[in-house]
Amino acid sequence: MAESYVRVPTDSTGKKLRTVERTVGANVVHEELIQVVNPADGVAIDPRDSFSGADDVAKKALVDADRHPQVDVLSSALPSEAATEAKQDTGNTFLNNIDTKVGEVSATPTANTILARLKDLLTGIVLAAGTNVIGAVKTDIVNYTTIRKYVALTETAETAVWTPTAGKKFVITDIHISADAAGTCTLRDGTAGTTFMTFSFAANGGCVSNLRTPIESAAVDNVLTAQASAITQYILVTGYEI
Repeated sequence: MAESYVRVPTDSTGKKLRTVERTVGANVVHEELIQVVNPADGVAIDPRDSFSGADDVAKKALVDADRHPQVDVLSSALPSEAATEAKQDTGNTFLNNIDTKVGEVSATPTANTILARLKDLLTGIVLAAGTNVIGAVKTDIVNYTTIRKYVALTETAETAVWTPTAGKKFVITDIHISADAAGTCTLRDGTAGTTFMTFSFAANGGCVSNLRTPIESAAVDNVLTAQASAITQYILVTGYEI
């Protein structure tokens, strides 16, 4: 491509503008050339010089075959909290320490590990007498053996209905009573003990009481007794022992 110029009118013979001739269609046209210069000294600058150094000298950027600029990193200091190989090693050390402190899931974990201490604590738990069923935190737990006690009151003296196993309490969940004659039936917690319920019946009357809240004896070995004011009365008591 040949360079040329065009004349600018006026100013004696005229100034010349630097151009490049280009054929556009059927015409030869002139395209003006522009020179980039340093405004400080008017020295021409190669447009390919994209960078300048500390000495203000133009530098060319290194570009690879894929037109990616290549950059030399002179300093790449990481923030103080950034991940480094040393910090990774420290983290691995902490994790290893945790592993050794947890212990093994086995019958005999390593001494002084978390699992070993848990085993020691659980092994040291002793259940109080009468509560040797895990989870027995209420007296109406359904996993006890159901006990039924029946007695016919043929006299008006206080009569034992339920004598619990030695060292245990009775717990009543249901009461069924029927009476031949009009009268009352008194239930006591222990022989000659505290009266906790009295029923009144007409002749040939009766009752069925399904207790929403079971009745537990006040102390172990207390006997459940009943006393009729008129005979005969028939009593069926259901429950369990704790």
